[in-house]
Amino acid sequence: MRTNDRIVYKVVRINDGRFRSAMHGSLDDKYSLVYSIGVKTTPVIGRIFVFKDLNSAELFKKVNFFTTNILKGVATDVGFPKLLADGFMYVNDLLSFWDNKLKKKKLHWSEIKYIPKGTLSCSSFTPTEVVL
Repeated sequence: MRTNDRIVYKVVRINDGRFRSAMHGSLDDKYSLVYSIGVKTTPVIGRIFVFKDLNSAELFKKVNFFTTNILKGVATDVGFPKLLADGFMYVNDLLSFWDNKLKKKKLHWSEIKYIPKGTLSCSSFTPTEVVL
C-alpha cells in the first residue's frame, strides 16, 4: 500500500452475478462500475464514493434495501465530498453531473443529495475482501 492509499469500505449490490456500485441504475458497463476482489477499479468519469469505516457502510446499507454486500479495500487519492449525485438512471445524467462539477457550476437541487455519514471519494478502489 502506498502512503496516500487508505483502507475503506464500499457498499455494492450484486447484479448479473457481479458486484456493482449501489447507485448504478441502468447505466451501460462503460459507466457502471464493476468490482472484483484484487482488481483495481477506476471510473471513466468522476470519482468513486466509499466509506471511511465499516460502521458508516453498514448504516448506509441498512437504509438502502437493494444493496447486498460491503467490500473492504484500498482507495487511492481519497477526498472529502460535500455533495453527491442522487443516482444515475441515464448516461446523460451522469455526464452532466460530473461536467457541471468540473466546471464548478451550480447543481440543480434535483441532481444532488447530501452525503451519508462517513462518505469519502477516491479515484480508484481495489477490493480485498467481502466483509458482509
